[in-house]
Amino acid sequence: TGFSSLSPLFRVPIKFGMVASVLSVVIMIVLFYTGRHPSLVPPYLDSRILIFLIFIYFAIREFKEFYNNRFLHFWQGLIIGVTVYLSVGITGGVFIYIFGKVETSFVAEYIEMARQGVMAAKDELINGPQGVRMTEEEFANHLASLENTTAGILAVDYFIKSCIVGFFIPLLYSALFRRVER
Repeated sequence: TGFSSLSPLFRVPIKFGMVASVLSVVIMIVLFYTGRHPSLVPPYLDSRILIFLIFIYFAIREFKEFYNNRFLHFWQGLIIGVTVYLSVGITGGVFIYIFGKVETSFVAEYIEMARQGVMAAKDELINGPQGVRMTEEEFANHLASLENTTAGILAVDYFIKSCIVGFFIPLLYSALFRRVER
């Protein structure tokens, strides 16, 4: 009964997803308390990329090698990968929501750091290339909208970004590791 009664197709990625979730939460805590807000890390430096690459790989590998006779359908790889990144996204989002409610400076520091970043890029945002530039009014509205940021908004943002970051990795691994002949 319980977790052990789940099919390995779900048990394996949930196990890896939970370990990846703990690692993600630890990274967020470390970033926050060392002065880098975890919600303001540039996308190309996002730790979830490496976490997803590693944990999805090992989840697919364990399922294929130990539970499925070295055989993997494309759809099985997708289910495993999506389960891992959804586990991290949901757990991380819930953590951010709770942490933002408990540690009141979490949201306040995000707003202040985001405001500083927007102000530093003001000239580029207003006078940048066509299609990217903002009017003074749009810039002022964007700056004012930062004040409405809540722990819930940051939690949903984390979940959505986890889905975006994680989306392509299961596709890649499923295509690379599938084995259709027996």
